[in-house]
Amino acid sequence: MAEESQGIKLFGAMITLNRGEVNKGEKGSEYERVEKRAEKIIPCPRCKSMETKFCYFNNYNVNQPRHFCKSCQRYWTAGGALRNVAVGARRRKDKSP
Repeated sequence: MAEESQGIKLFGAMITLNRGEVNKGEKGSEYERVEKRAEKIIPCPRCKSMETKFCYFNNYNVNQPRHFCKSCQRYWTAGGALRNVAVGARRRKDKSP
């Protein structure tokens, strides 16, 4: 019972709550570093455009951030292999009336 009042153990790291502040263990700094890396705007490896945005984590894995390039309209995973996918291949077709 005393441990519950001190904090929460989550994924091997002890998270303590003090007046609205969150203190994390040594693994917490690793998670914060990965989240900050995903917020950076990185250039598209195909067209070198800076018009990119972060979309989601591939397979819900924080080590594989998936990005989208607005100029060439293609998705890629940072550090992954570039595949020869058609432009806009993942977009849905418009329904005709």
